[in-house]
Amino acid sequence: MKRSSRLIAAAVIAVTALFTLTACTTLIDHSKVEKAIKKYYEKQSGTTVKSVKCPSDVKSVKGKTFKCSFVTGSGAKGVATVTVKDTKGNVHFDITSIPEDLSSAAISKGIKDDFASQNPKYPITSVTCPDKIDLTNGATTACTIALKDGESVTATVSRDASGAVTWKYSQN
Repeated sequence: MKRSSRLIAAAVIAVTALFTLTACTTLIDHSKVEKAIKKYYEKQSGTTVKSVKCPSDVKSVKGKTFKCSFVTGSGAKGVATVTVKDTKGNVHFDITSIPEDLSSAAISKGIKDDFASQNPKYPITSVTCPDKIDLTNGATTACTIALKDGESVTATVSRDASGAVTWKYSQN
């Protein structure tokens, strides 16, 4: 085989290998991720989600992260950060920016679900939060968790610098 023929053959093999690697990389099914974010946020917050938008061109590369935006029924905006778990298109997401219209009822539900999952031996009677919760950065609000044994726990609610709404528990 002539030298130029060998170079052409090597180039064809290299291009074929590159194409094969590229063809094996799948794209994340953005519509499935959008539906999962909508379903999760509505369930956790009790708030209607009008729309969710994720990029449509994200490759399924383990560890890759991307952002999806969502809009609640009242027009407030939030963000979910999505991390690709594997090359098969499985992902994990966290709500990283919670809309400003998060209601007292939604926060109460979040506290109740979280406390119950962390403390299954302590049944909850109710969670009471003020009607108006100040979610400005650095502000705190106290919610009361009433337990079936008559005891109570305080959940101190705040929004951190990243925009996430968090709470910490303390025994009364």
